[in-house]
Amino acid sequence: MTETLALLLLAHALADFVLQPRRMALGKRDPLQLLLHGAIVLITAQLALGQFTAPPLLALAAAHVVIDAMKAHLSAPTLAAYLGAPVLPLVPSVATATLGPGLAATGRGAAHPGWPPGAARAA
Repeated sequence: MTETLALLLLAHALADFVLQPRRMALGKRDPLQLLLHGAIVLITAQLALGQFTAPPLLALAAAHVVIDAMKAHLSAPTLAAYLGAPVLPLVPSVATATLGPGLAATGRGAAHPGWPPGAARAA
């Protein structure tokens, strides 16, 4: 589970902070921008885990889109929304890693020695 969570968090960071242009980050009330961001979340998770047909990753991306849509449509940010804003988008990654702990170990990268990271120590 640890490897899966670490890779999902890496994918999340890439999708939200590296691959998301400012226009997309600020324009999540636009369904096209929101869905495009969801596709980026899905693709980064797929690439990080080497899993391209895993239904949990579709659920992860859908949950990310729903959370971002809810955040975008808050009319007046509350203290709870402010405190939850950085944590709430991580919930789908944690849930996916908990429900599919072996996703990293069974992805395409698993055929390579030392994959997932730390596997050599565990063996």
